[in-house]
Amino acid sequence: MQKHKTLIRRLLIVVISLSVFVGGAIFYVSQLRTTLLSELRTNLMQTAEANARIIEEDIHNEIKTIDSIASMLSNNPSTDAKVLIKDVKDAKENSDFLRFGISGLDGNCYTTDGQKFNIADREYFQSAIQGVSMFSNTFTDVIGKKDINVFASPIYHDGKITNVLFASMETETLSEKLLNETFNDQGFSDVANEEGKIVISSHSKNRKQSIDSITRLNFVDNFDVSQMKNEKTGVEEFITPDKEHRYLAFHRLDINNWYILSIVPSNVVSTQINYFLKMAIVTWLLLAVLFIAIIIYIYISRNKADKKMEELVFYDELTGHYNYNRFRLKVQALLDQGVGNEYTLIEADVRDFKLFNEIYGYQGGDKLLCIIMNACEEQCTKEEACSRISGDRYILLLHTKTEEEIIKRINHIIEAIKYASKGMFSMFNLEYKIGIYMIEESDKDIGKCHDRCAYAKKRIKDTPETFSFFSHEMYEMQLDEKRMESLMESALEASEFEIYLQPKVTLKDKKIHAAEALVRWNSPVYGLIPPYRFIPLFERNGFLEKLDMYMIEEVCRVLENWQKQEKMPIRISVNLSRMYIFKPGFANKIVELVNRHHIEHSMIEFEITENVIYDHSEELRSIIKELQHHGFLIAMDDFGSGYSSLNMLKDIPIDEMKVDQVFFRAEKENKERSFEIIKGVLSMAKSLHIHTVAEGVETEKEVAFLKEAGCDEIQGYYYAKPLCIKDFMKFYHTFQEEDVSL
Repeated sequence: MQKHKTLIRRLLIVVISLSVFVGGAIFYVSQLRTTLLSELRTNLMQTAEANARIIEEDIHNEIKTIDSIASMLSNNPSTDAKVLIKDVKDAKENSDFLRFGISGLDGNCYTTDGQKFNIADREYFQSAIQGVSMFSNTFTDVIGKKDINVFASPIYHDGKITNVLFASMETETLSEKLLNETFNDQGFSDVANEEGKIVISSHSKNRKQSIDSITRLNFVDNFDVSQMKNEKTGVEEFITPDKEHRYLAFHRLDINNWYILSIVPSNVVSTQINYFLKMAIVTWLLLAVLFIAIIIYIYISRNKADKKMEELVFYDELTGHYNYNRFRLKVQALLDQGVGNEYTLIEADVRDFKLFNEIYGYQGGDKLLCIIMNACEEQCTKEEACSRISGDRYILLLHTKTEEEIIKRINHIIEAIKYASKGMFSMFNLEYKIGIYMIEESDKDIGKCHDRCAYAKKRIKDTPETFSFFSHEMYEMQLDEKRMESLMESALEASEFEIYLQPKVTLKDKKIHAAEALVRWNSPVYGLIPPYRFIPLFERNGFLEKLDMYMIEEVCRVLENWQKQEKMPIRISVNLSRMYIFKPGFANKIVELVNRHHIEHSMIEFEITENVIYDHSEELRSIIKELQHHGFLIAMDDFGSGYSSLNMLKDIPIDEMKVDQVFFRAEKENKERSFEIIKGVLSMAKSLHIHTVAEGVETEKEVAFLKEAGCDEIQGYYYAKPLCIKDFMKFYHTFQEEDVSL
């Protein structure tokens, strides 16, 4: 009996103990599930908020683009929409917009695709004529019958609104630009209006059902649109028609009272959650003695799940470091706190990274990208940040504000990269392009700061420099370049680019037998613009080819006119740029152009700078021989400005050498040495039967020296500056009739 009672007592203790353990396990598992779901909701809301920031910024950037184009159109003296629409055709070709349109205040508009209709009743038109730029709600295009959204901006003339510029974008295109897959490509995003209707839908493969409104969704907690209107952000669970549970995170945008909807299958996380729950229950039931160990295990596992969730949103897959999304949030937080002016923003990339990939392959490229990221991370303090943007582009936030200290910090990072990659990439000299923007107290937007940083880097694209600090002068230059780019096509059509000729005087007979054609932009907006302001810009944007072809044709017209009038039988030299001469068929294009005007080919001379020869000696030799075969003359311009002039004479069959003015601008103590070098160069050219021209000649002493040294022609302010055609003809006839002495 006693044994039976003891057994019963022990069984009772076991049952009670097991009940306590089971009860504790059930309670704990229940709390664990609640906590994990709560954290999931938090992560979902953070994802929706991050997506909202990106979408808002992208749309605001598009609005700024339309505002910029509208501002540029304000410079056009005309208010005729039919005239103004011509100025935005190029903008359409270089954008994702379906069409651009310009209307008058009556709403009648012309579009870049040749349409004409009235938009007076459109909300975006009404907003724009009130002076407010706008991004419209989604509606069906009356022309293409597709859903579109419209960006609109007022155009001002003399301080008054005279026109409205609008740009239509297919909603499908907007979706591709704005909506990305989330949560390791298992989730997707839509945009809905405040009534719950989907206005921009994702094309993700994860969007299995076509739902046009969230009012059609079966929410677990009877959630409806009225509740969403009262909340800025939130997370709700719903069940799809095929019984799949999904989470919907919403966040209000500051645009059109829209909401970003981030949708992710619950099994992305619930599978892992359920695994932990089952493991906990089984372990508690079978191994009560391991109660504490299981709790610790679950805690650690939960942290891993959180980390995995964070990696999906904020980590770069290649390097394993924080990505650009996390970087933007950190910098924006500093700006919001008002302490951004203590920091400097830096964007950098590897010069000629495509060439690096060709040499070492993509695996070698990826390895270098990881080395760079590790070096940046190691050199940053806890209060600083860095990330890879994409490809070989990196961005850093450094807590320093002096140029000297900034360059010192960057050099430390470069040295760290060299040390980490020592012996790996010996066939490639790693160099960088680095743009730097020192954040100001008034800066409140990371996007604006990054744009300025990136623009500073862009300024050194074709230069050997490594660092470029953004300045307000650079910002003004950026705006000025944008304005000039908006005017360049119309300027070419309006013949605003004018030929100026600078004579070359033959020392033997003191007569003019040649001249160099130079370009000036006679703009009704800016006045007479010198070449140094627009030629570098046109080289970067590719417009220089059009301009140079225009100049060659204008030279041909001048020679053709002189030929008909039996006047001034002189040759004219024209500059060629390295930006286009290596394109297939270039020589044939020149021949066809000159032949149209029935000009003797020997009357045209092409000047090619030494740096073109140095960069492409093999390709250039064949082009020069082809042009010479057709009777054109070839001159090497700026001889002596580089480091390989003599070597080029050996390899390139030129007809004329132009001695660079750098020799005449030498310091006083180096003047005699410069003159001795010129004597040697001229003597060598004579022995090679190369015609010689000295440019930049300004003094009588220089003229006398060049004549004695055997130079054939001189060009410079001593005789004349570059002259317009009318003034050149007058100068030519006067000069030829005079007995010009030295």
